[in-house]
Amino acid sequence: MKRRNFYPKQVLRALDSCNPLTLEPGESFALSYFFRKGRQLGLAIAIINASADLSSIANASPSEQRAVMDNTNLRIVTRVTTKPDNSDINMR
Repeated sequence: MKRRNFYPKQVLRALDSCNPLTLEPGESFALSYFFRKGRQLGLAIAIINASADLSSIANASPSEQRAVMDNTNLRIVTRVTTKPDNSDINMR
């Protein structure tokens, strides 16, 4: 039996509610993996801003928008949506 170094369900639990700006390189790679393969795995991944009202920056300059986004409280939100499309993917 092949031994894996990457167990999607465990990694997904660790990433849930983390700040994406503070991720280590391995965690960042795992997040990009879930963005690419999330639909096949039956996952919904989103990066949300739970605490700030961003409607006020709609007419701001790009540098002001970036400054506001850098100071916001971003979080990763994950949810298992349905059964995976590909039944041969084994999530442990």
